[in-house]
Amino acid sequence: MKDQEISTRPVILNYGVILGVVSILFAVALYAVNGISTERPFWQKAVSILIIIYIIILGIRKFKELNNGILSLGQAMKAGLGISLIGGLINGVYIFIFFGYIEPDFINQIMETAQETMLEQNPDMNDDQIELAMSISSKFASPRAMLLFSVIGNLFFGAIISLIGGVTMKKEEEVY
Repeated sequence: MKDQEISTRPVILNYGVILGVVSILFAVALYAVNGISTERPFWQKAVSILIIIYIIILGIRKFKELNNGILSLGQAMKAGLGISLIGGLINGVYIFIFFGYIEPDFINQIMETAQETMLEQNPDMNDDQIELAMSISSKFASPRAMLLFSVIGNLFFGAIISLIGGVTMKKEEEVY
């Protein structure tokens, strides 16, 4: 007889909030130590990804534990993507506030760096082409776009992590 399936909701909410808060704390620590830069070193990107991996795997394990050791791939995907979504939304709101109100000049720095790089790579560009390219780039460098990219990025990595975690931790209920 199959027991009643438990909900992933509490695990998603708890670990999603943990992911969002830890991501923000890491970003604040980097800002406090290094200030702000248009380029992030590899190790910072790696640590950010490791944080996502670690917390999603912890969340999936917790759900499996609460579910009497049973975990399907679908449950793992649901838990991992939910954690990613909540964490991405929380981190995205922080990014929106940070770049919209705390460091609004940073977006201008990003745009200046993008224009310099574009001119180095394409020195034959005329003024109209530069203006068009910068107009398009400005849409992707807004706080709203950064919020969206945070959520999409978290969901992308969350899907991969959840799939791998689900395949490795999967344990179906035995039917007699």
